[in-house]
Amino acid sequence: MFRKGLILFALAFIVQSGILATNKFATKRLQQIAVALPNIPFEQLDVGTHTKYQHLGYALNIRVNKSHEIEHIGYLLFDDMVRTNQSTVYDFVERYTLTLELMDDLDRNMRMGIDKFRFETGSLQDIHKIKNTDSLVVLMVENKGYHMAWHRDGICFLSILFNMDYQMLVSSNAIELEQRYLRIVGHRDTMTQLVPPILRADSNDIYAIEDNGSYLVDAIRATRYFERNSTGNWTLVLSPSQSHWSASNLMLSPEYVGNYTLKCRLDMYGYKDSSFSISLNRWISETMREGCKMYFGLKSRSSKVIHGTVFCPNPTAGYCHMMSVDIPIEAIKKHSGSITGRLYVYIPLHNITDDYFDLKYLPINKENQ
Repeated sequence: MFRKGLILFALAFIVQSGILATNKFATKRLQQIAVALPNIPFEQLDVGTHTKYQHLGYALNIRVNKSHEIEHIGYLLFDDMVRTNQSTVYDFVERYTLTLELMDDLDRNMRMGIDKFRFETGSLQDIHKIKNTDSLVVLMVENKGYHMAWHRDGICFLSILFNMDYQMLVSSNAIELEQRYLRIVGHRDTMTQLVPPILRADSNDIYAIEDNGSYLVDAIRATRYFERNSTGNWTLVLSPSQSHWSASNLMLSPEYVGNYTLKCRLDMYGYKDSSFSISLNRWISETMREGCKMYFGLKSRSSKVIHGTVFCPNPTAGYCHMMSVDIPIEAIKKHSGSITGRLYVYIPLHNITDDYFDLKYLPINKENQ
């Protein structure tokens, strides 16, 4: 009896510790690629990056994340130094070129035509000529696409062009992207670092502005508002007497401003929705970590609540998150409370035009307070 209990305990420990954990695939596309590579034990790979496996004699780059998901399968074309920026784009090129070589000629040409992926110089076979010593030039046309070219001895031997389509870049459909987003916000809500914002301003005034430009129209801005405290230091404005400035500060500040919870409804594909709660601080930090810029637009104000919209465009990936928010005046007064939002994620940037938003937002200035 004791021996049986000991065995059961050991098995429970092994399963719980992940020793027998079986990897899953982050997307259906990756699972399809894996089926075409039957000699690789994808489900048993350890967490981390694997480059020892090959296809047609060429090294592969396979990555397993901490959630035991296969999150990348592709040819090994870029080293870690190159990947420091725009890793999504480099993953795409590695995965897409591998996918093309797993197809026959007819399917390959059809796929490239549908995806608007083109070899401007060279051909698919030339990807296997790439060396770490080659010069790589990556050009981005904002909201449109990428041009990537490899040079050796001053001569371009391979160049490709492809659209900035986020679903294509990450091999995910709309439903998979929404599920991935819910997993991100659903992770354990750890305490964000409570760092007060720092403003460097040569101003003798009571107020100062940190202006990082506008989006679509002039009234939708990445602007934060500061005031001098009793010790002469700059602090973010957070007061019901200046509620418009306060609302902008709340929705644009990854630093700690107050104890706020975002209660959000995510609108999903197929007329579905899902609700989640997350600290406002963490939601802003996670959004910025994705590479999104953040802008706030003021729609209206009543005696009890401010209505606005947060725009979160990612110019290098071609998408935008957009969330309408209701901010209670009482929450601004207490420096704590709940902010409600309705969120749409991964909207293609080319679907968002300034015509729609031109007359819907009010300017934020002191006279409106």
